[in-house]
Amino acid sequence: MKIDELFPHTFKALARQIDSRPLWQQCQSSQSAFCQAVVSNGYLTEAQMDSLEALADQADAASSEIADRISQQELKALETVEIGRFALNRLHGLALSVSLGRELDREAILRVYDRLSDEQKSSREGKEILAFLQTFEKVEIGSPIPDYGFIDLDGKTRRLSEFQGKWLLLDFWQFSCGPCFMSVPELGEVSREFEGRVTVISISLDADASWRMATEQHGIFWDNWRDPVGNAGVLRAYGTGAIPTFVLVSPDGIVKSVHVGYHAGILREMARSAD
Repeated sequence: MKIDELFPHTFKALARQIDSRPLWQQCQSSQSAFCQAVVSNGYLTEAQMDSLEALADQADAASSEIADRISQQELKALETVEIGRFALNRLHGLALSVSLGRELDREAILRVYDRLSDEQKSSREGKEILAFLQTFEKVEIGSPIPDYGFIDLDGKTRRLSEFQGKWLLLDFWQFSCGPCFMSVPELGEVSREFEGRVTVISISLDADASWRMATEQHGIFWDNWRDPVGNAGVLRAYGTGAIPTFVLVSPDGIVKSVHVGYHAGILREMARSAD
């Protein structure tokens, strides 16, 4: 039996093992009481609010338990059956969960990864699975910048260490990100105005085709690289998956400031602090 046929049965079997009816009954009962209180009094009492918060905590705990049990079942199945497209996507999702801090069996995921075909391992999903399992030392203000390998438009591997002795303004971005493109004009202005003082390097988290399309569409003329494993890459070291993320790096490779999100003037402000 192929994995794509097996998983629906796995979920059904697991669902039969987990009886969430008592929780739902409690939730419905409490909800009814809350509605009556609102209708009668126009507000909830402090005790009712406390009860609601306790119920929400119970629901969160139950949801986490169910998700963990499903993941364990998935990993168990993935270790023994033929791996198709669906299974590769599920393995990718489990590895992503690990990168976000969820406590799953990392070794089991690696064992399943070893069962992938060479074609699957060389796919974007396969590369990201390994990258998601990679751990990065957390980067904070005052930390050394990770010297990670990126790809430029010529297909060459590039590293930030090439710019040792120069101020750097890093821009982590993605094609689907509106605020990222709002920042493009100011990035260009900073690149020109601070030439010789600050080097702007944009680092895309997109796949190759989307990155090249966005580069041409928005006229990005400054240093423009791509993280080969996208969101699974070094951006995670900064403790955020949000984009755009801007990082100012000193000539000796130390992180001086990090800003998540964009508003007009923030890039010029960061560049001016380079002294």
